[in-house]
Amino acid sequence: MTYANATETVKKLAEKVCDGRVVMILEGGYDLDALPQGVLATVSKLAGIDKIKEPYPPPKQELSDYVREKVSIVKRNLSQYWK
Repeated sequence: MTYANATETVKKLAEKVCDGRVVMILEGGYDLDALPQGVLATVSKLAGIDKIKEPYPPPKQELSDYVREKVSIVKRNLSQYWK
């Protein structure tokens, strides 16, 4: 799920449960190349702007073996809760 999709989901849920009120907090970014795109996607969805020209394509980054291992552990631990 992208930032734009997540923001759209939050907006739709907010319309149902809290009169459309949404609060978002910008937390630090670990990938400084991708951070502006995430902020742009989030703010544009909050503003109701659907067509934004991305300033540059998403960064291409391979996951490290460390990250792959940790994701695998999380998936294994949570799989019992999935249907």
